Amino acid sequence: EEKDALLKRTQEIMENNDAYEVQQRIKIQQAKRKQKNVSEKFKIGNKVLLHQTHLENNFSAKLDAKWIGPYFIHEVYEKSNYKLRTLEGKLLKNSVHGNRLKMYYEETLEPWVVIEEFLPEEEN
Repeated sequence: EEKDALLKRTQEIMENNDAYEVQQRIKIQQAKRKQKNVSEKFKIGNKVLLHQTHLENNFSAKLDAKWIGPYFIHEVYEKSNYKLRTLEGKLLKNSVHGNRLKMYYEETLEPWVVIEEFLPEEEN
């Protein structure tokens, strides 16, 4: 009887330990997910692209550009909201939450080097 009680208690401890480990794994996964969802902090003057969320679940818009821009950050509001400005200087009507923005990096192109075609001289 004592042996059965000890065995039962050991089994309960092992199950609790397993549950604790699963709980810890879930906690770590949630922390990683939350860290991914924290929007980037943008500053006035940064160039950004704007995500068109209305195209997200629209099958007919499958090939449409999901990101538009670039835009400039014109003003920074509280709670990760931003006022955007076009490259021409026109302000967008509504502010945009930071989770719909990503930094725009311009591609710097190397200058082209033109190599003239070399033709062997004709022999006479």
